[in-house]
Amino acid sequence: MNKKAIVGVALVGVSALLASCSGGSKQNMAALIQARDHKPITVEEKDIELTTQYSATIRGRQDIDVYPQVGGTLQQLLVTEGQRVKKGQTLFVIDQVPYKAAVAAAEAALSAAEAGVEQAMAGLEAAQAGQTQALAGREAAQATMQSAQASLATAQLNYDSRKSLYEQNVVSQFDLQSAANALQNAKAVVAQANAQLSQANGAVAASKAQISQCEAQIQSGKANIEQCKAQLLSAHNNLSYTVVKSPADGVVGELPYRVGTLVSAQMPKPLTTVSDNNSMFVYFTMNENELLSLIREYGSEAEAINNLPSVSLTLSDGSKYGYEGRVESVSGVINQSTGTSQLRAVFPNPEHMLHSGNTGNVNMPTAHKSVIVIPQEATVKQQDRYIVYKVEGNIARPRQVEVELENDGTHYIVKTGLQAGDKIIGTGVGLLRGDSININAATEAKEALGVKK
Repeated sequence: MNKKAIVGVALVGVSALLASCSGGSKQNMAALIQARDHKPITVEEKDIELTTQYSATIRGRQDIDVYPQVGGTLQQLLVTEGQRVKKGQTLFVIDQVPYKAAVAAAEAALSAAEAGVEQAMAGLEAAQAGQTQALAGREAAQATMQSAQASLATAQLNYDSRKSLYEQNVVSQFDLQSAANALQNAKAVVAQANAQLSQANGAVAASKAQISQCEAQIQSGKANIEQCKAQLLSAHNNLSYTVVKSPADGVVGELPYRVGTLVSAQMPKPLTTVSDNNSMFVYFTMNENELLSLIREYGSEAEAINNLPSVSLTLSDGSKYGYEGRVESVSGVINQSTGTSQLRAVFPNPEHMLHSGNTGNVNMPTAHKSVIVIPQEATVKQQDRYIVYKVEGNIARPRQVEVELENDGTHYIVKTGLQAGDKIIGTGVGLLRGDSININAATEAKEALGVKK
């Protein structure tokens, strides 16, 4: 017999039963059909651990985008996607020919600069030797000058004496003329000595100028050497950058470029991404109220992080990850658009089951001591209010309660509205209507009809 036939038979039976009853009995029978008993449960204080799930995204401990530092044609691709690599392992090689040429040119420029400095130093040594010779010549000219000046003074005295004696007719005209001639010769010698001294001073000044010029050339040459060394270092660095190495231990990601591609540091996409997945960062968000509750419970954000229990991870396929993790940081900023803060947990990944980009759910347990706990099925939500039916005697009446937002999907922690020892209707409260419910309605209806239990 199908379901429709069964329902039809049942309705016919109920109608016949009602038809055979008197008026009062019909009312009792109708009450019996609609009535049901509600078994109350006693509210208790107990310890409970609630587990809250948070949607999570999984990232490697390091997801490092690998970009080339120099441009050129990609000549070698030495890894494959998903390959595990070590820090410093070569991943790619870029065309080295122009960079080797740049190194050679820089080396040649450095050699030329060093040769220029050596030549300037040799010129300085020659100029210093010339200066020594010029100084010696000046000293000799000064000595000659002093001697000539002394002779001039003697000749002048002799002439003056002879002139006085001539005027007294003591000496002859010849003696006076001889003294005059000697004075003229002495003056000529002084003039010649003065010219030699001037020439010697010029030679000294010229040697000093040559020395200054050589020293300037040396300083300029040394600066040029340093510049050439810097250029050579840059050329060597650029050549080394043609060998692109892994920045960390990890797993190679996507390889969007192939051999022969022209690459540069300004590319929109990296050569690849190396993900360090020995341990994984799992990011999830917690709303502002939940975060404040944690901070109040432990006294500070740092203490909350230190004392939070280990968390578990449910993977996208619903399976539970085999290792537990710990929350190690909380973002210091509340996202104004979502009202949430980001938390980061770290999970070990020894079998490399987790990959950067995976999703899942973080399960965070929270222990609550001596709290009022009721089943969620004992409540009905009316807009933003939670209602239970508190039993007093045989009558249950609706009562508003305040519950913790945190829950495990089957229980609520009651903050206000109930006490230990109170009784409430445990199930079916969503079907109840009215402000006064007889929890023994079915039993009393049966007794009124004389129906045995």
